[in-house]
Amino acid sequence: MVILVTGRPGAGKTYYARGLAREYSLAGIAAVVVDGDEVRLETDNWDFTDAGRQKHLEKMAKIAAQYENHGIVAIVSAVSPKRKWRDMMHSIWKSSRMIYIPGGTLWSGTEYEVPKDDEY
Repeated sequence: MVILVTGRPGAGKTYYARGLAREYSLAGIAAVVVDGDEVRLETDNWDFTDAGRQKHLEKMAKIAAQYENHGIVAIVSAVSPKRKWRDMMHSIWKSSRMIYIPGGTLWSGTEYEVPKDDEY
């Protein structure tokens, strides 16, 4: 299973994802956090254009899918501002849920499509 924790920058996604992973671990369930900022650092990807963001999210989705395929709960912490990008990520995973964290701020000129109730 993959759990996508999404929201605007500074909303607390990573904090929430790490707490959730800790709770899974305490329950004896293997879980890992795939954090957007950490993946950017590891891949040296600082492209914040739409194409760059989509490539970054696809990379994160594939990393999470590898964990999922090994029976590990992957908790993905990512801004993922567009529904079509969240849908793309969801299509890569076998089973997924989404948690939206409200709050945070946006970069100038950036929009965030708030998830609707019909998103997984």
